[in-house]
Amino acid sequence: MPRARLSPAAGLGQQDAVGRAASDGASHDHAIDAALARALRGESAPWPLDARGNREIALVLSRIGYHAIAGLLAAHAEALADWPDALRHGLRRLALAGAMWEARHRSLVAPLIEALAAAGVTALLLKGTALAHDVYTHPAERIRADTDLLVTPADLPRARAVLRASGFVPDPLDSAMPEALRRQEAWEHTCADGTAHEIDLHAHLFNAPALAHALPHADLLAHAVSLARLSPSARTLDRAAMLLHLAMHRAVHRVSPYFFAGQGHRGDD
Repeated sequence: MPRARLSPAAGLGQQDAVGRAASDGASHDHAIDAALARALRGESAPWPLDARGNREIALVLSRIGYHAIAGLLAAHAEALADWPDALRHGLRRLALAGAMWEARHRSLVAPLIEALAAAGVTALLLKGTALAHDVYTHPAERIRADTDLLVTPADLPRARAVLRASGFVPDPLDSAMPEALRRQEAWEHTCADGTAHEIDLHAHLFNAPALAHALPHADLLAHAVSLARLSPSARTLDRAAMLLHLAMHRAVHRVSPYFFAGQGHRGDD
């Protein structure tokens, strides 16, 4: 079941302003997104709105947060020379929050992968964390809220034991759900500084029963590739399977919502 998720930047006080802006800025989204795309291509991007007040800055920060591109955009800061100083300062804060979250998250996930391997559990990293350590120059450029791990149903008991031993606790809502209906489960680790880091443990690649036989687990394991940038035992889907999985996952969101700033969204954006 999809849950509301907070981005790593939420802890810097951006969440309320970004959430409010997201609810009333739909008419500006196209212009803002076009400017963001230009900047990410390394092209000069003029400020996309008529005004430059706090509301307009919040609208643009909302779109940056929605697309989770603060880290990537900060690397193209020269394209934003025409943008308000307050916007560029907010962008730096978002990018810094993402980098800090990434460092802490990696310090938890890398040892977890090695502990799973030591217990005989072959876990495949999916989606955001896999992409961050495979195709991005700096993993923090792929902002995300959790790490998805795929294990076989037979390995679930051992994977759960390793998660508990590593300081993760299961989400009570998942624990209350009958095992037969539970196709993924969230495990959370709260660090000493109060930040929370989540592992989404999957025994099935897709939550939708109709896709239960798509991309069989045995085939994924047979063609899995190393993700040594994260840890020696880390493995993920090969590029072809990764692309298929991401495309299918994106299509599922046309009917099953995803959440940003506490609001559900449908579509394949």
